[in-house]
Amino acid sequence: MKNEKKKMMQYINQLDDKKLKKAERASKTITITLSTIIFIITAIIIFFFSIIASFFYNEIYLVFSLGKEQFVKKLEIKYNQKIEILNANCDEYGNGTYILKTQKEPKIEFYAVKGLYNNFETDYEDRMLIYYIENEKNPLFKNIKLTKQEEASSYYKNFKLLRCKTYFPIEKYEQIDEASKNLYQIQEFMEKNTNEFSTLTYLKIGEYISPVKYNTINSPENGIYQEKYEYYWYLINSKGDTKAIPKNDIEKLKYPRQLDVYANENRVIDMDNSGYGMIFYLTANYNLEKQTYEVDARKMIINNLSYFKMLSNNNHKDFKFTYKNKKYGVSFRNDDTIIGNNLPWISEISYFTELLGVEIKYDLDAKIVNFIL
Repeated sequence: MKNEKKKMMQYINQLDDKKLKKAERASKTITITLSTIIFIITAIIIFFFSIIASFFYNEIYLVFSLGKEQFVKKLEIKYNQKIEILNANCDEYGNGTYILKTQKEPKIEFYAVKGLYNNFETDYEDRMLIYYIENEKNPLFKNIKLTKQEEASSYYKNFKLLRCKTYFPIEKYEQIDEASKNLYQIQEFMEKNTNEFSTLTYLKIGEYISPVKYNTINSPENGIYQEKYEYYWYLINSKGDTKAIPKNDIEKLKYPRQLDVYANENRVIDMDNSGYGMIFYLTANYNLEKQTYEVDARKMIINNLSYFKMLSNNNHKDFKFTYKNKKYGVSFRNDDTIIGNNLPWISEISYFTELLGVEIKYDLDAKIVNFIL
């Protein structure tokens, strides 16, 4: 009798297990089905919202799109000119091609194109440069050489815009000072005659063409330094002759563009960029305007946690850390100087000495900077 009861209980338990497994399978099926339905509904909602958003965006664009006259007015403000329309092949929203003429100096004819969403192209700056170079009305442009070519517009392939490349050719290093001042004055002159000017003239020595872009926010002396620096390193990298460069100048120009960063003789890995079997290393970059080396202070700290202790998350916000039991911070604002006990995000290497007392050793020949922590 006991055996029969025992068998009966085992049978009942087996039935319960089967029911439980069926219930679990049914529950999983329902869960998967619901997830699929929710995913499909979400996708449909996103799709319709994107269509509605696109519709309203286009409607708003049509309302605020510049017409022909408004477009020309925008160019007048940009170029500080009074502009006459000689020919316009455009739609009701001003989209199309234009042939225009300025009413005051420099009096030139130029082309413009207006595309969708108020994007536009012109060859005004190029023709402005050509005007001053070819008419010889300003002695600043006396020695400038140029090449001209036509390029198809990005918006209307059959409509050509005039483009030019301009160079100031010199023969030797000793002429850089005078040529650089001339290029700075050209940029200054052009910026005074138009509210925006980005078509640049470059220094050329033999086959070498300088990459220096003049910015009148900086001083003329800074432009001279950048020209000499770029030319010196062009000669070094191309194994050219540097004998014509005075030793005093070389002492100021000998700083490599980048240095590998070490901490106590160990090369610092850039954990942010390393991954998937690739290893990248932290570098210090030479700032030509400041004439000093800079490093990403955040990366320097979070990649050397044997020496620094984090007090807050190492994300792109101000964060705190300790070094030798003293509290410091890194600021992600636009400051480029030490504020209180905070290093700027992109920090001059000397700041680590100034604020934290870190000893710095340079080996310019090996292109290394070593932080003694």
